[in-house]
Amino acid sequence: RERESRELAVLAAVAGADGITAQYRIGVIVRDLRVTDAYNGILLNGDSYGEIAGCRFDGHGNYGISLDSGAGGNLIFDNVLDRNVLDGLKLANLSANNTIDSNTIVNGQGLGMSFSASDSNSVWNNYVQNNASHGCVIDNGSDSLYVYDNRIDANGGDGISITSLGAPTANGIDSNTVTGNGNDGI
Repeated sequence: RERESRELAVLAAVAGADGITAQYRIGVIVRDLRVTDAYNGILLNGDSYGEIAGCRFDGHGNYGISLDSGAGGNLIFDNVLDRNVLDGLKLANLSANNTIDSNTIVNGQGLGMSFSASDSNSVWNNYVQNNASHGCVIDNGSDSLYVYDNRIDANGGDGISITSLGAPTANGIDSNTVTGNGNDGI
């Protein structure tokens, strides 16, 4: 079964669609997989309590990893996101209670990682470097994010940018190493 899922992901990537897409599923697990040159490396749309671990997402036309439409309770751990056009990692539209831990997000043409209208996510121990824009963006009222012990350096914009139409509240930003970015550290 594992081999079958790897083949499906490769076929989707070759066709120019998302490498992997799951919608409104519980417990999707993706491990030790490489997806290259798709639209999104992986899109979890409303999925919950899953895991993406030990994967590599390279050269996608949109996002390396995208959690959208209420994706919650997922673990994103120990992945490499390299050379993605928009964001390496994006959480949007009420994607909450996810853990983003020990990922490497580098060499993107857009943001390293972004959180838009997504509350109560834990973001720690990630390495975010050499992305063309900001390293990490928290916006559109994303509240109660805990951003801790990340290394964010040499990005083209701010290291960590907090912007919003609705002011984000109760975000904890602590013990990060933020150096050498093109604009402000935080």
